[in-house]
Amino acid sequence: PAPSAPPGAQKPTAEPAKIPGGTPGLVVSALNDAGITSPKAHANVLATVKAESNFRPQSESLFYRTAKQIAGKFGKKRIPSEEFAQQFVSSKGDNRSELLANHVYKSTDGNSAPGDGFKYRGRGFIQHTGKNQYAAISKATGTDLLSNPDALNSPEVASKAIAWFFLDYKRLKPKDMESISKVNKAVGFADDKAGTQAKKRE
Repeated sequence: PAPSAPPGAQKPTAEPAKIPGGTPGLVVSALNDAGITSPKAHANVLATVKAESNFRPQSESLFYRTAKQIAGKFGKKRIPSEEFAQQFVSSKGDNRSELLANHVYKSTDGNSAPGDGFKYRGRGFIQHTGKNQYAAISKATGTDLLSNPDALNSPEVASKAIAWFFLDYKRLKPKDMESISKVNKAVGFADDKAGTQAKKRE
């Protein structure tokens, strides 16, 4: 049998989990900096981010070719009928996407001024939406997103925004994020029911 360790000897410590490279690594580093250090939580967040944006922070386009798509996406609260949605159907080179954003997000999460809906439409890895979110993420990251909303599509800023989103906006505890269902529910992942995307942004 192997000799037992002498009394008082320190037990070997487990090696810290390796941080992945590339954009996933930025996300994990931001989570670690925010106190979310569980590898399981990391895996859950990374899986959700991959499903939402494939690790490419981007602006929501709101470019739809049919009224049915628009009505199905935003639900009856914002789009009462396909006939109503027809005015927002896009073709190349028009501004219908901007008009749609300004309608469906006109009062979302602090939006109030004309044009706020489009200015503060979904961006980042998980489509943060609304002036209040942009203001809070500005404070959390030290980046002025109110005057430069597109900065939320910087991978570094978008990574920090994810940690803020779960801990401050959704009020999850680091331990909660070891549950994939809680992570998915917070982001509104994998739910194709009409109006889900709109509801999650209120």
